[in-house]
Amino acid sequence: MREVLTGNILTREFVKKQRKLLMLIAALIFVYIYFGYLAQRQHRHLAEIQQQIEEASYMQLTINAKLTDITRPSSIAKQLEEHGSNLKQLTKPVILFED
Repeated sequence: MREVLTGNILTREFVKKQRKLLMLIAALIFVYIYFGYLAQRQHRHLAEIQQQIEEASYMQLTINAKLTDITRPSSIAKQLEEHGSNLKQLTKPVILFED
């Protein structure tokens, strides 16, 4: 244990012979850690984008509901009355004759 803590283990013949292998293993560990962080970052980014899409969907539903309410014939008639127009809502359906 003392050799590991003081660094004397690095001077042994076995470690000297396996230096390239140990460096390769260390490089692979760093690459593995890097890709782990990269995957986490992409996952967080994807979650943020999904949240934005969900919010936009709710906003679109709200706007469609308001538009539907505003464009109802009864709502249009109320708006015309409020603005002082003399137009009236039809009580009979419009009949189109084709020639």
